[in-house]
Amino acid sequence: MALPANWRIAESIRTLQAQLRPLAPSAPAVAFGTVADSAHSTSSDHYPRVFAGLGSQPVVTAGDFPKAGDLDPRAP
Repeated sequence: MALPANWRIAESIRTLQAQLRPLAPSAPAVAFGTVADSAHSTSSDHYPRVFAGLGSQPVVTAGDFPKAGDLDPRAP
């Protein structure tokens, strides 16, 4: 699957990932995935698409996060 050129990740996904990363220090990097791979269809929110109101640049509006057991409320 070829991705559209010049896509970006929605800022809300970036913000949430930045907030959760310190709470999951042992979670693998793939637990914070965003863009589609071959397992995703082009209808997935992990695939960059143009949305009305967000401009003409394709946007990924989904993110992967560690399972709840990997989040440590005691982490800094």
